[in-house]
Amino acid sequence: MARIHFFHSLRRAWLLLSLLAALPLAAATESGTPPRRILSTTTAGTALLIELGAAGELAAIDRYGKIVPGTEHAAEVGRGSALSAERVLLLEIDLAVIWYYQHSLQSLFRRMNIPTFIVPPLRCDNYPDVVEALGKRIGRAEKAAELAARFRRLIRELEQNAPARRTRVYLELYSPCRSAGNESYAGDLLRLSGGENVVSSLQRSGTVSAEAIIHGDPEVIFVVDGFTSPDELVKRSGWGEISAVRNRRVFTIDRKYLVPGYDPAGAIREMSRLLHSSRKQ
Repeated sequence: MARIHFFHSLRRAWLLLSLLAALPLAAATESGTPPRRILSTTTAGTALLIELGAAGELAAIDRYGKIVPGTEHAAEVGRGSALSAERVLLLEIDLAVIWYYQHSLQSLFRRMNIPTFIVPPLRCDNYPDVVEALGKRIGRAEKAAELAARFRRLIRELEQNAPARRTRVYLELYSPCRSAGNESYAGDLLRLSGGENVVSSLQRSGTVSAEAIIHGDPEVIFVVDGFTSPDELVKRSGWGEISAVRNRRVFTIDRKYLVPGYDPAGAIREMSRLLHSSRKQ
């Protein structure tokens, strides 16, 4: 069995080397021709490609991108930065949309002569710029300009009509007392939806003390679906005195809304609805 496994691995390695050898030796450069076979390892990029009408060109995604509707046809080639180079080659990918921190993929695709579109750290203020840049890269500049203009218009309207008194809110991320920072994508969502983050000292997302949260007395608490439940949170020591707990205003947020760049307009609408809802759960 070991010998069979060895020869199987050797055959796979030979196939991969053969495919690599068949590629041009010149470094990959962006051409003026729109890509026909796109790989996306970013959920934000995958969602944008679908929204830009490029579902037909989306040939492959990573496992996390499966949460985006309309990706059922795309091949799954790995998870995050752990991809199958062999499958990527066989799929004849001619553009890879990747995160700024996926340095190993940048190096891999450079060796494979596959051009890349790198998604930068996303905040709500630079989101429309990324939409336009990606749209231009894939030959859908007009659609991208329309989407970007719509989002910029939404931001202006929200800022112009910001409530005089914001709702005090605490957003717990993926573990107890891990909070969204003010200078983060999630912090942007809270602010634009009319909330005031009670963890005001935290700029980047991180863990804070329970005492700081209790002292901030949030009127609304958001927890992420699948990580913390409202029932678990209200049982924590000392949390029963928090306004949100006493008034039963602890709400569950779908995790997809906290993925940077995944439907920020939808995330803002959902948070705003819950922040300003008088109903209690």
